[in-house]
Amino acid sequence: MKRLFIALCLALCASASFAQSGLDSSFGTNGKVTTDFGGAGAAARTVAVQADGKILAAGVAVFNGVADFALARYNSDGTLDAGFGTGNIVTTAFDFPGSFDRVFTVVQQPDGKFVAVGSTVINLFANFALARFNADGTLDASFGTSGIVTTGFGVSAEATSAVVQSDGKIVAAGYANLDGADDFALVRYNSNGTLDASFGTGGKVTTAFLSQGFSEAQAFSVAVQPDGRIVAAGNAVVGGGFDFALARYNSSGTLDASFGTGGRVTTDFAGANDQAESVFVQGDGKIVAAGAAGPYINRGFDFALARYNNNGTLDTSFGTSGKVTTDFAGTNDVPSEPSAIALQGDGKIVVMGQTLVGGVYDFALARYNGNGTLDTSFGTSGKVTTDFAGGNDVPFSVAVQPDGNIVVAGGATINGRADFALARYVGGAGNVPSVTLSTTSLAFGKKVLGTTSTAKVVKLTNTGASTLNISNVNINGDFTIASKTCGMTVAPGASCAVSVTFTPTLIGVRHGTLTFTDNAPTSPQTVTLSGTGTQISLSPVSLNFGTVAVGTTSAAKSVIVTNVGTTPVTFTAISVAGTNPGDYQISANTCSTSLAARGSCAVSVRRKPTAVGTRKATLSVVDNGGGSPQTASLNGVGQ
Repeated sequence: MKRLFIALCLALCASASFAQSGLDSSFGTNGKVTTDFGGAGAAARTVAVQADGKILAAGVAVFNGVADFALARYNSDGTLDAGFGTGNIVTTAFDFPGSFDRVFTVVQQPDGKFVAVGSTVINLFANFALARFNADGTLDASFGTSGIVTTGFGVSAEATSAVVQSDGKIVAAGYANLDGADDFALVRYNSNGTLDASFGTGGKVTTAFLSQGFSEAQAFSVAVQPDGRIVAAGNAVVGGGFDFALARYNSSGTLDASFGTGGRVTTDFAGANDQAESVFVQGDGKIVAAGAAGPYINRGFDFALARYNNNGTLDTSFGTSGKVTTDFAGTNDVPSEPSAIALQGDGKIVVMGQTLVGGVYDFALARYNGNGTLDTSFGTSGKVTTDFAGGNDVPFSVAVQPDGNIVVAGGATINGRADFALARYVGGAGNVPSVTLSTTSLAFGKKVLGTTSTAKVVKLTNTGASTLNISNVNINGDFTIASKTCGMTVAPGASCAVSVTFTPTLIGVRHGTLTFTDNAPTSPQTVTLSGTGTQISLSPVSLNFGTVAVGTTSAAKSVIVTNVGTTPVTFTAISVAGTNPGDYQISANTCSTSLAARGSCAVSVRRKPTAVGTRKATLSVVDNGGGSPQTASLNGVGQ
């Protein structure tokens, strides 16, 4: 890579002393872990807790001025997972096609792949730049060109944040320098990296905030609501200073007119420069934005939070008229972008960032009650700061474990260069979600090749005490998700449903699995799926002869036997069986002993009742075409 910028300042400074309360002593050394990748330094940009309790951190490492994707996996006690990568870590060199490359963040997809997001300069203008990596850290060749995608706006544009939708599409957000100033800029990509033409204009959207007659606005974080609407947050110039700025978009990329004014909202914290760094959508649809407000006299910037109702108005049940500021006694207290917010199962809000005291940045973490007040049961009066080794320590991502403990990942200056840095904090009792499925198996019976069954439904209920976060619903085999009401979250006591259909591609018994991946301790939950494919079709599958006098022979009715497959089928027997087989006789049969591929034949049946009342039997076709025997019901009344 020609030049790399990692949005991380880790210059060596003198040591400062801060409170270390709240750290989980069972993790690493007194709650902290650092990992040296060598080279010029490294920083973790995203962190995720796996279902098995292991912790996955991904970011960027620099070797000789060239960026490598960096990946490390930790056991639940903070030790490196010895079965992962080479030397317990993974690095993969990659190069955006331009110059002056910048990597702002890394996001993880539900399937375990990672997307690095930033910009690269091509023909004098910065372009959105994305690289996707497989779960093992190698570049994903199925994405863009050899794993890399760039998108230009005709002017300089940088992607600062990204989110992966439930359908696998990727929304990148940032800003584009239009008409001499900046606008929010969003791009949506299909899962293979191509632009999604159904979004905006050719996959791209820009949004101006024109309160001054011109726009100066940048997006730093993006989130997707369960209903598919997209929220971007950042800052915009209003009244001569910067304010929080949010925009909400419909899934098509148009501004959502039901949000704020024409789809836009700005919020002032009475500082000259207020900036939303991170945005999070709660399970109840309310939107939390976290960033910095200030500068204030004698203390610079503070943490700033605002919570919005679904329509974009400030939620007056939160803080003071919907707003909260928090001072860590540092010169500058700034939440990290773009993923500084995490919601605990009990509704408490965790916000992390950095605090500057004596020229040194340290991890800073605050926990708020649902009403915006600081949770005094956490750390010191709701706040914790963490120093690693006396130098600059900057966090970038936060995750809440199922047990309520909180993992923060970023970079720390150790012996003169940046290392991956993780800290784990005791989060409390850890109310957890619990999943109950209406069934753990679905049997679809027999179905002719290439035809689709009626849908069967699996109902998922969150019987736990905290919100269930669903990261993926996956299905395999000859089975398809026909529809689902399961979004990204399921509230305690709530349910959602997944409808499944079966379309056999081969004869015989077919198996599959429906899998839910979520933050419940039992994740993943699975439903076994089964069905049988047959290449022999009977039509109709029921013959009704009506009422016939005892001893009288009816007119013949026929069943057409069709081989829908590409190979011949051999018949072992074609006969009448069931409750009253003596009342029905095969009067004609053109099927012989075999039937050619795509061929048809007919079996004709007459009825001569031997007794009064309802009389039933079954036409049975025994074959080697899968799912044998094939049957048609025979019904009639004797009088």
